Amino acid sequence: MSSKSETVIRIHGAGLQIGREAISVSNDGATVLLDYGVLMTDRKPEFPERVTPSSINAVFLSHAHLDHSGGLPLLYLRGGPPIYTTTLTAKITTLLIEDMLNISRYYVPYEDLELREMLDHVHPITFNQKVHVKGIELEGINAGHIPGSLMAKVRTKNSTILFTGDFNTTDTRLLAGAKVDLSDVDILIMESTYASTDHPERSQLERDFASKVKEIVEGGGIALVPAFAVGRSQEIVSVLRAQNYDGPIYLDGMAREAAKIMKGFPKYIKNYDEFTKVMKSVRLVKGNRERQRAIQKPGVIVSPAGMLRGGAVMFYLEHIIKDHKNGIFLVSFQIPGTPGRVLLDTGKIAVEGKLIDASDMTYFYDFSAHSGRKELLDFVKQLKGGAKVILIHGEPETTKAFQDTLRGMGIDAVAANNGDSFTV
Repeated sequence: MSSKSETVIRIHGAGLQIGREAISVSNDGATVLLDYGVLMTDRKPEFPERVTPSSINAVFLSHAHLDHSGGLPLLYLRGGPPIYTTTLTAKITTLLIEDMLNISRYYVPYEDLELREMLDHVHPITFNQKVHVKGIELEGINAGHIPGSLMAKVRTKNSTILFTGDFNTTDTRLLAGAKVDLSDVDILIMESTYASTDHPERSQLERDFASKVKEIVEGGGIALVPAFAVGRSQEIVSVLRAQNYDGPIYLDGMAREAAKIMKGFPKYIKNYDEFTKVMKSVRLVKGNRERQRAIQKPGVIVSPAGMLRGGAVMFYLEHIIKDHKNGIFLVSFQIPGTPGRVLLDTGKIAVEGKLIDASDMTYFYDFSAHSGRKELLDFVKQLKGGAKVILIHGEPETTKAFQDTLRGMGIDAVAANNGDSFTV
């Protein structure tokens, strides 16, 4: 806890790692928790440093992805604090956590009852809305990451903090990029996922991707796009239609359900009319019979899981891998150790217990929903003199190197580790 004259920031998760994000901000007897995620591993889910629910006055949830939301039900075994987030985020979070419980129930230390209790504590907010929690002001700001995602401006009695969560300053087909005034920010808590990587120019990336997809389909093949269920799948479909691909597109798995939910929230889609038009042109796969139909003719299939760790995409992979006129299009970051990363690094993928060489049918296009190195640097340059930057949510080498880069620019920056505390 903190005195009236100081604000304490503690890193409970996402320090020198990607996953299980959790940050607390305390001032004058009040504490706000920013996200409380999970890190999914092959062994068991890993959660952030434990927090006592009774010590938390409010939770701010930036967006639905499990590495930011998946630990929250742990705080609701008996009641719990209010959660401030968008209604869209709450609905997508429900979809993702229910799926996690279905596939990992043995390992997850909460059940559907705690999830329902958590949802009962959601207090919806939207872009640019402010709420007050015992002297701490929270303001939600568009993060440009996935539909409904927010940054948080946290104003205490002695400082203004910007918590980015995952954010993207570049416009995409689905979303307007994040725009925020940093002139009053004393402390920036910023992700560093892509702090060592510059993303390709977006319009050229779209053209290159669509051109290769068309080549595969016109050659009689199937373009399989493993993609994250929330945001990425819908973005890929929108890109293909915008680039005048007029062939069949099938959308399967949770991506189908997420798209249905998004259609109910026009305020969080950049061009809603275009989005609904695109989604009407897509064939939603609802069962095995339709999956069998999708693999009979050339076309595009978009399906989770984005890193090939299960999901409906595995059915399609088993079929298309047999004919190398087909293509596998990886369109997102592949975490080390995942089947998608192994495929990207070695060109090989395990299918039905056999390791198959798919190097000549695998393509990677960096459709990131995170700011890249250039965007992160441009963002930090908007800070006033004397502001501090706390870097989280990045691989250790990447985050530490970016810390050194910022320090070389005269910026007070630190690559935070789990358990670190900062007093202002």
